Amino acid sequence: MITAAHIRYATGRQLAALLGVTPQSVSDWTQGKRYVSGQVLRCARELGISVETVSEGFDLRAADTAEARRLRAEIKTYLACREAA
Repeated sequence: MITAAHIRYATGRQLAALLGVTPQSVSDWTQGKRYVSGQVLRCARELGISVETVSEGFDLRAADTAEARRLRAEIKTYLACREAA
């Protein structure tokens, strides 16, 4: 299951893939240039991700920790399994 911790350490591309949007959209949200759409919020809700987590962005300070790498690997696996289904 994808958790808030996964999202916090996800790459922009991973978050975009999880939510079905472009990486540019994710970048725009985290920079405050755009609001998160209703479709994305529904998708996030299905994944059990809060609106705040989606719109707050990432913890870039911890992006290179072992925990962050592990969580990103789990997202990669989740996305691969979802694609195969």
